Amino acid sequence: HARCLLGPDYALLRPAFAAAHACARPRRWPPQRLLLFFGGADADNLSGRVLELLTRLHPELAIDALIGPSNPHRPALEARWQGHPGIRLLPPQDEPCPLLLEADLALGATGATTWERAATGLPAIVLALADNQLPIARAAADAGLHTFLGDARRLSDGELAERLGAALADHARLAAQSAAGLALVDGRGAERVADLLLAGLHP
Repeated sequence: HARCLLGPDYALLRPAFAAAHACARPRRWPPQRLLLFFGGADADNLSGRVLELLTRLHPELAIDALIGPSNPHRPALEARWQGHPGIRLLPPQDEPCPLLLEADLALGATGATTWERAATGLPAIVLALADNQLPIARAAADAGLHTFLGDARRLSDGELAERLGAALADHARLAAQSAAGLALVDGRGAERVADLLLAGLHP
């Protein structure tokens, strides 16, 4: 007899995302600023791998790279990229909405970030880092929310560079993802869940 609150209408995002959804701006094509985030740990150093590819493929891109405190590769990333023109190494943000709104494109993994990006109209190119990320990566790609490049553990640098280059060049697809995200996730999921819980407690 449970009532199931399923789907993006009930994505549990903080209230700031509803406000960010309302003021999301159109993105720039070709993209000028990219937000890079592969989670707090990034044990395989996908951040470093992708930074090397991006700076070679698109040196004109400004990149904000979020590097988690538990990332074991943080010292090496700082030694390699700190002070590099166009690249900012940042810790994960308590309030990420400003960075999401400032960026034209995201590159990262799946998870709760999928719905945060959608709510702010930020198109994305994603890679799976683990088996449990594959279902959401594929489902969100089918819904038009992002471009899924595949399982990073099974892609050579050459394959990754080829797929990444093609995805970055498909501006029409990325623009459609921005619109799809805004249409699908409005940032009010937690509010809806709370209203329904309170209505059940106090009919």
